[in-house]
Amino acid sequence: MSLVLDVHNLTVFRNNKKVFDNFNFQIHSGTLVTLTGSNGSGKSTLIKSILGLIPFSGHVHLHTNEIGYLPQSHLIDRSFPVTVKEFISFGFRNKKKDDAIVDSILKEIAITHLQNQLLSDLSQGEFQKVLLARSLVENPKLLVLDEPFSNIDEKAAEVLKDNLLKRKNAGTAILLSIHDSKFVKSYSDQIIPLGGDNSHFVDHCMHDHGGN
Repeated sequence: MSLVLDVHNLTVFRNNKKVFDNFNFQIHSGTLVTLTGSNGSGKSTLIKSILGLIPFSGHVHLHTNEIGYLPQSHLIDRSFPVTVKEFISFGFRNKKKDDAIVDSILKEIAITHLQNQLLSDLSQGEFQKVLLARSLVENPKLLVLDEPFSNIDEKAAEVLKDNLLKRKNAGTAILLSIHDSKFVKSYSDQIIPLGGDNSHFVDHCMHDHGGN
């Protein structure tokens, strides 16, 4: 497995409060790493730091620029009059827009029937699938998802889970924030519990990997 992300001595302040202090972890291809913890534990802060969306000190070494990102859905304004297919096409940033790829992703996520609907007309579960589809159009080597299973029904969650496992098995590195669940315990290669004074993470071999 090749190294995709290496975070070393990451320190992050938010609102003059230190959220992470000399935090370290790595992600390799074909692995699923989950961030767990309650609201306010730092999951989104860690993700945004890695993606360069908020300031940090330390080192974040991304060994690929092929990154798919699924943000928390409530942060996206769905009032803008854009169709599902148009919105998914916005996922092309490093590659030329390709309608055939969009059509393939629509079929893969089982949302072809939604392609001409406006974002504002979608249910929460439907919109979450659309966000996943947008993050996949460039076939990223690193997929970063912030609470993708929040406020969706079990059927929609199963579609997302199946796709993530398919991508993982094909070699994609996945960083996922989520509340603790059976999915985390069953399929994660590494679990990073955040929050508390001595956050650390362990893998299935129960090796201590350090933390903040």
